[in-house]
Amino acid sequence: MPAAAAPVAPTAPVVPAAAALVTPAAPLSFRDRLARARGVFATATAGVLRRSAIDQATWDELEEAMLRADLGVKVASSVLDSLRERVKRREITDVSALVAALRGEMVARLASAC
Repeated sequence: MPAAAAPVAPTAPVVPAAAALVTPAAPLSFRDRLARARGVFATATAGVLRRSAIDQATWDELEEAMLRADLGVKVASSVLDSLRERVKRREITDVSALVAALRGEMVARLASAC
């Protein structure tokens, strides 16, 4: 005759510990946000300048940097579309010229916004 199964003691329901309350950080100042965007761009352009040619990865890296700098999809697309056209017309032929053109485009857009 098989042995009877040992009775299982009831267990208390598992209740997750209360999450620690996190105090939201104060919003970043305009200067702090600008410094963050500048840092993102500096890192991205340094990466792009290490490339030997303008390829899809170059465009992807620039787009990602612009989005991470909170420029928005519309602005990033507009700027990069303008630069792509210049590359197609052979006005821009290497990565250093592309980065210079990107900087120029951003400065021009910021100047026209003021």
